[in-house]
Amino acid sequence: MNSPSRKFFLASKLFALSLLSTIFFASCQRPDATEALAEVEKLFEENNWEKAAYQLKSMLDLGEEHPRIYALYAYVQNRRGLNQEVEKFILKAYPTDSTPDPQIMAMIGRIYLERGDYPEAIKALDLAYRNDLNNPIPLRLLMLAEINNCRKADGSYDIEKYIKSAKGLKYLMGRKQLRDEVFYNHVAIKEITREGNKNYIMPFLQKADTLAPGNPSTTLNAAIALDTIYKVPKLARIRYAKFLKMTEGTKDPQIPAVERRLRQLQGLQ
Repeated sequence: MNSPSRKFFLASKLFALSLLSTIFFASCQRPDATEALAEVEKLFEENNWEKAAYQLKSMLDLGEEHPRIYALYAYVQNRRGLNQEVEKFILKAYPTDSTPDPQIMAMIGRIYLERGDYPEAIKALDLAYRNDLNNPIPLRLLMLAEINNCRKADGSYDIEKYIKSAKGLKYLMGRKQLRDEVFYNHVAIKEITREGNKNYIMPFLQKADTLAPGNPSTTLNAAIALDTIYKVPKLARIRYAKFLKMTEGTKDPQIPAVERRLRQLQGLQ
């Protein structure tokens, strides 16, 4: 019988733009731009990209001194689908011979992440994190880019490839204070994939659930662990059913595989 054990869908999420932009806006303020940037931040939160572009365009003369404004403008133009403008202002925000500004690299990484250009997102976000080691945002975005870079055509993930290549996971091993539910899901899956130490898997997932109760990915990963590692089909059925209830009405790509496995387990009763 096949289980979804090789089709893991790890806990992943796009972090609210406000988390990124709040730090970003605060760090590029100057007296003659404070009001305008406050208005741009509000427009970002409202997803009003047309007005944000108009507002930022009027501030581009400040970009030479504050290149983070160029990065903001590139992000807005990406949202508007103006690719030539995006590339132009990415280059202005981060010239090839310049020292990486972590805030700029985080915004550039976000642009590539939203485009689906995961290798470029990984490069930018890796630079962002390595130049700002206490900032969890680029690190979490890096992990998201890395797992999406391992996504296969059927919507599942090449977990072995991810584990071998994931820089974000390795960075978090040494940054305990930055660990969140995504980290604990990832290390649990690492143990499951390698059929590792049973003493660690469920505690990792319990920690993930404590940090973010009600995360469907944590529930699914627990179901897979109970099914394939602990061999407790009764408890696995409960978790699979709970996952389906949590994702009811959504287009979550793992639903069909979970439904098939649940039917198989129910047939064992």
